[in-house]
Amino acid sequence: MNNLPEPSPSRSSPSSATKLMEKALWSSRWMMMLAVAANIIGAGIVICMVMADFVHLLQVVAQVLLSAETLAERRIEILLTLIEVVDQGLLAGVLLIFGMGLYELYISKIDAAEGYCTQSKLLIITSIDQLKSKLGSLIIMILVVKFFSYSLSLKVTTPEDMLMYAASVALLGAALFLTNSKRGNQS
Repeated sequence: MNNLPEPSPSRSSPSSATKLMEKALWSSRWMMMLAVAANIIGAGIVICMVMADFVHLLQVVAQVLLSAETLAERRIEILLTLIEVVDQGLLAGVLLIFGMGLYELYISKIDAAEGYCTQSKLLIITSIDQLKSKLGSLIIMILVVKFFSYSLSLKVTTPEDMLMYAASVALLGAALFLTNSKRGNQS
């Protein structure tokens, strides 16, 4: 009574051309190693930038301690450099997590990560949604640090400036709340 044709015996076993095509498609996942390498190398470059900024920070602090300058004169420079170090550290984390996530999604599971990440599953990625969620959280933190950096040099001169600043802080708080509440629901 069924109008569908019966599967032919040749359809049950793929042809050699189909096997070859499937093997080529499966092997194409190795192209993602370029993206993985670029992200890991990028994280290393950003870490080098962090170290350079940290050395600069130490030099500024040493100048303040060894000279007649007061801390108040260099306070903003010290804070901005420290914030930049934190910001770049978060960016290095984004690149590292993204590179490792791509590797786990497309190439192979990182077996060594499971032995070391028993407390935090930060580097274990099992789906693209999980990768996006972890990256989204880090990007929100980068934005928070950048906002803090900009707020240090903000000059509030009118009530409208204060209102805009307060609204910005409220929106930032809402973004953090929504990010954390979403993570709490996933656990």
